[in-house]
Amino acid sequence: MIERFEGETGMRLLVEALQMNKMVRGNVKIAQELAKKIVLEKVSAGDELIQQDTETNDIYFIISGSLSIIVNGQQIAIRGPNDHIGEMAAIQPTQKRSATVQAVEQCLVAKITEADFSHLAKNNAELYKSIAQELARRLQERNKLVTTHHLEHHHHHH
Repeated sequence: MIERFEGETGMRLLVEALQMNKMVRGNVKIAQELAKKIVLEKVSAGDELIQQDTETNDIYFIISGSLSIIVNGQQIAIRGPNDHIGEMAAIQPTQKRSATVQAVEQCLVAKITEADFSHLAKNNAELYKSIAQELARRLQERNKLVTTHHLEHHHHHH
């Protein structure tokens, strides 16, 4: 999988993959800038990419595979291709990680350091806007979880 992104063709594929990310939203310029800075990492099933309460602050873009978001031992969400994780570090670099992120299956992620990301976002304010919108959406999801919880056993959605 990782080999696909090597060489010139690989770079083009990588830019395309990053363009589809929810944070990048089709912006070619941002995708190209990111592609220069990121490091591709393979994550094996069961591996923890991020551990809750640690002080790492890399930001990840998921290229393939899915990862489980775990808070205090409870799985609260699954993130998959085109999602991003760790983006809170871009907003509050000194804050400890709020969740553990564990690969459900083999994944390919694109990692960027908080410093590189911040530098890029300085010139591309829409990155912050995308993060803000995503965080707002997650907050709504979480509120829904809280309010619809008592209805859950009546119907199972799949």
